[in-house]
Formats: sequence, C-alpha cells, structure tokens
Amino acid sequence: MSVVSAIIRTPSQVLADALTKNLVHPPVTAVIVSTAGRVLADTITTTAAVGVLVLLYVDLRIRREGLDRALQAAAQDTSADGDNFAAMWAVSGTR
Repeated sequence: MSVVSAIIRTPSQVLADALTKNLVHPPVTAVIVSTAGRVLADTITTTAAVGVLVLLYVDLRIRREGLDRALQAAAQDTSADGDNFAAMWAVSGTR
C-alpha cells in the first residue's frame, strides 16, 4: 500500500514543489495541491486495505465454520428473512 500511495502522491507533490520553488513559505495553492494528493492516496489505499481485510475474514469464516454452505442454504431458502440471515453471520458462540 505504501508503494501505491507513493505513486498516487508523486504528481501532486511534484506540482506542489514546483509552486514553492525558491520560496521560504509555501503558498496556499501548494498546500492545497499537496493535501489533495495525500487525501486521494489515503482514500484509495485505506479502502483497498479494508477490502483485503474483509476478504480475509470471510475466507477464514468459510474455511473454519463452513459459512459457504450456510450461505448456499440461505440462498435456496425462499422463506428466510433478515433475522435468519443475521443469525447465520453471527460469530460462533454468540448465537
């Protein structure tokens, strides 16, 4: 994620550096450009990292608890409502 973040931040950082060339105090435009690049990079990398964590969590539940079979059974059961679905996703020992 650090490499992706650096790749995304580089263009905005280069532009901000060009705006502040030979200046003691950076102009507001350079600060805005640099901050926008940081926010964009952090948004993308944080979202991707959370997506990976969710996939790992679901994979773990499928492997340890057989969640895939429970989800298939729920998909075939037309009478299932939201309460049944919520109970199926409950962590073991909390049902």
